[in-house]
Amino acid sequence: MVGTPLEQTAAAVGVGSEEDSQIGGTLLAFVPLLVLGLLLVGITALPPARIPWPVIAEPLYLHRPNLAAIGFGAIALAFLVLNAAVLL
Repeated sequence: MVGTPLEQTAAAVGVGSEEDSQIGGTLLAFVPLLVLGLLLVGITALPPARIPWPVIAEPLYLHRPNLAAIGFGAIALAFLVLNAAVLL
């Protein structure tokens, strides 16, 4: 007997192949880096008047360029990791 259609499809698709595990590991690094970068860039776009706590608003305003640079760097690193996983 050949098997059920589900088994035939799984064999044809290659479920659990080595390539899938490499991409899955890369996504574990890509997603948090991308989210962190977007959060940091989003924080820098927020005006200080919208933050209700002056203790937090003042340092965020003073370090806005640094936070933006770290955010864009995290986004670039996330896409570099994803690119390396796809090409290698």
